[in-house]
Amino acid sequence: MALFTFSTISQKIQKKINEAAIEKTKTVLKREAKLAIESYKAILQKYQNSKLLLTIAKENTDVIASQLDAGVTTMVEYITANNNMEKAANSASQTKYQLILQEILVKFYTSGTFTFK
Repeated sequence: MALFTFSTISQKIQKKINEAAIEKTKTVLKREAKLAIESYKAILQKYQNSKLLLTIAKENTDVIASQLDAGVTTMVEYITANNNMEKAANSASQTKYQLILQEILVKFYTSGTFTFK
């Protein structure tokens, strides 16, 4: 029968603790990677929608400008349309920025390295 010293038992316990910590870290990283991918998909959809809204807002502004030139609409309506277009452009820019950051995060989780271009 082998005798275990306190040091041997302590080392085995520490090894088990370390293994459990590694498994927990792996699980957390997998969950974070999955969340990053899902967030990327959602932000991509939001970005596509914001680009569409910007296109619509530009077209609306052009129509209102034509109507203003023809004397059919007021300057207030043109300013409102122009403000809406600027808000849509701002939203598209912010969403693109979020998309780029999320893409970098997804690449980090899949490759383990950060790459800035």
